[in-house]
Amino acid sequence: RNRLAGHSATFPLVEWVDNIEISDRSPADYYPEYAERVDPGVLDEMLKSHALPEDWHLMSYADFLERRRELVADTIRQGFLTLVQQ
Repeated sequence: RNRLAGHSATFPLVEWVDNIEISDRSPADYYPEYAERVDPGVLDEMLKSHALPEDWHLMSYADFLERRRELVADTIRQGFLTLVQQ
């Protein structure tokens, strides 16, 4: 059983090959390696589109969840405002 059940919104998209490779490693361990493989501009857009806070990989899980919820709410709010203005 997934110990994070109920927090499905906390999962960023990772290719299955990458997911197998990182397995049980902590984000602080695997993320710097992953980030080096991605263009910085693309990485910034990925973090924004997945509502990941800066330095998310260094946060405690509780702090990550709190900050991510704020960013997800803001992303939804911005999307709604975009729809309303059309």
